[in-house]
Amino acid sequence: MFLTRILQLFRYFSLDIIIGAIASLVFASSVMGVVMPRPYYIILGLTVWLIYTADHLMDGVKTRGKSESDTHNFFYKYKIPIILVFLLVLVFNFRLVMYRLDEKFIEFGFAPALAVVVYLVLNRYYGDAPRYFFIKEVWIALIYTIAIWGGPFIMANDLFTPASLLTMLSFFLLIFGNVLIYSIYERDKDEKDNNRSLVRDFGLRMTINLALAGLILAILSAIVVYVFMGGALMHMLTIMLIAGPMLLILSYPEFFTRGKLYGIVADLLIWLFFLSLIG
Repeated sequence: MFLTRILQLFRYFSLDIIIGAIASLVFASSVMGVVMPRPYYIILGLTVWLIYTADHLMDGVKTRGKSESDTHNFFYKYKIPIILVFLLVLVFNFRLVMYRLDEKFIEFGFAPALAVVVYLVLNRYYGDAPRYFFIKEVWIALIYTIAIWGGPFIMANDLFTPASLLTMLSFFLLIFGNVLIYSIYERDKDEKDNNRSLVRDFGLRMTINLALAGLILAILSAIVVYVFMGGALMHMLTIMLIAGPMLLILSYPEFFTRGKLYGIVADLLIWLFFLSLIG
């Protein structure tokens, strides 16, 4: 019971997402052939936590603790202490950014930061925005990809090769697939909480087909990079090891619905980006 509660809090506070973001940065750095400064990893992890915490708090306030999501209800119930911790982390992270990051990273950071603000505003206050303009899942995957790859791109002196570009596309498709898995499995919650999602805007069948196509394309792109562009074997295997189980999650909903396995497995799969440390 105690262990279950710890694991529950672990996911409530998006610690699994933070680890996944750090693993993603390790992968992107490996692909670009650079070594990122240690403070960059800390700042990335704290920034991801701040974004997810802000999103959960806004969802909790929006539903006033009557959401279909246990996470949103938890954040609404304990919003005061969480907001205090949020502010402390925000100040600490800001000081790290100002005193530990090179100016070129700070300048780059304005772009994804602005995109996050626009996303949060559109997602919370403009539910009637044109569906082709605000596809939530695309925004999330795009912001995540830019935030992860931007630093390594700068460290590599703004040099992208065709192989690294195609690998970044595979990465984007994996993250997009991860987000779509949540939209597909939590479509009833989104309907009851009146949350925007690709499933609600375009239908379940189209969303599933899009997720399947994206994951298959991610695998094919990784194979092309390895076979024809001299890419690293471990990079290809990592992408395949993540995309393969995601395809299974989409193919066997009856099994992965149990105990919300779909979310646990989908997020843990992102940790496999750490495999790039081997290669």
